[in-house]
Amino acid sequence: MGFYQTIGKTYGRNTSILMKKLAKTCKRQASLRNRRIFFLRCRKERCTPKHIQHSVKNIRQILSGTFNAILSTKVENFIQQLYRRILSLEIKLTCDSISVTQMQLKQLKSKLYDDNIPNELVDSYVNLQE
Repeated sequence: MGFYQTIGKTYGRNTSILMKKLAKTCKRQASLRNRRIFFLRCRKERCTPKHIQHSVKNIRQILSGTFNAILSTKVENFIQQLYRRILSLEIKLTCDSISVTQMQLKQLKSKLYDDNIPNELVDSYVNLQE
């Protein structure tokens, strides 16, 4: 029998579901933190992630026609500025998502502590997940 099945039989299905949600939310938060670190490093190193380059590719094709050198420079500056703005927006959205997951984790932990499960078990489970 698995861990969550044992918890479900001993403390109830609701407790098992809460613990699964806590684990899933902790994974999501770790992923978001790694994403934020990646984006911040990209901004610091002045490089553009591939997914942003690919999403702006069509705009670049539309704007880069048979222009003179001055206009081509302006188009290129516009594209570079667009890269930076999209990256900054991605950083902000990721930080907002981290805040939301922190609130969800706080609520899940509170529900687990309020449940009929021993606090020592909740403490050790929470420490393992973080």
